[in-house]
This record gives sequence, C-alpha cells and structure tokens, in this order.
Amino acid sequence: MEGFTESALRALAGSRSFERGLGYLDAVSGVEVDASWVTASVHGTERYEVELTLDGPGGLSGECDCPYGMEGNFCKHLVALGLTVLAQRESLPRQRKAAQDRAQDLDGWLSNLSKDELLALMREQVGEDRQLRRRLELRATAAPS
Repeated sequence: MEGFTESALRALAGSRSFERGLGYLDAVSGVEVDASWVTASVHGTERYEVELTLDGPGGLSGECDCPYGMEGNFCKHLVALGLTVLAQRESLPRQRKAAQDRAQDLDGWLSNLSKDELLALMREQVGEDRQLRRRLELRATAAPS
C-alpha cells in the first residue's frame, strides 16, 4: 500500500479531476476490498464501476467505465473511491487480509471438487454470467482443437 496517499491520487488525477472528485465522496457505494484492489460504484450522471489497484507493478492505478476513464485517464470517480478508502485506511489491512483468507478458502474448496462437480459449477456460472461466458467463448475459440 506504499504510495497510496492523497498526494498520489492528486498526482494521478491532476488538480481538476482531484477537486471534482471531492464532490463525489457521498456518491461512492458498494466498496469491496480484495488483497490487491478495491472496487465500488460511483453515482454521477450515471452509475460508474471503478477499480483501484493498490499494489500493481506501477504502484497505485485505476480503471473506471466513465467516458473519461475509458480513455485511460484517472478520473474524479477514482479519486472519490481513493479518498473514501483513505478515510478508512486503519481497517484496510484487516479487510485485505480477510479477502486473502477468503480467496485461499475458495481455492481450497475448488481444489477438492471433482471434475464433474467443477464442470457443473462452470456450466451454472456461464449460464448466469454473460461476461464470464464471453471470456470463456473467446478462450474456447482460441484454443487448439
């Protein structure tokens, strides 16, 4: 989490986006913390999905599905999420550790499933999650026959 500071957010976003992000602090909802990222929704003119990567190769980075963010910019929505997380920074290590523990538990559970159980689970998930289905369809198309 080194490098995750208010000044780092300002440097990534620039003064204008940083200042605009201050107005969106109350618009952040559904914050989810993982071992290396934090996601949330930020309600602006529309609802945008944002993700901050905390310990990536370049340090702090982020993605947002707003038009400005889709151009590769660190937008006001990312600033709002970053500031929201910084306001709760004392609990962040505990939340990240809990996420890491959940991931290990999930991996252990999946490792103990039989091939038939895994196939049934995947078929169920593919039926419920269009994005997952599309990603798997692309992999299937690219895979050697």
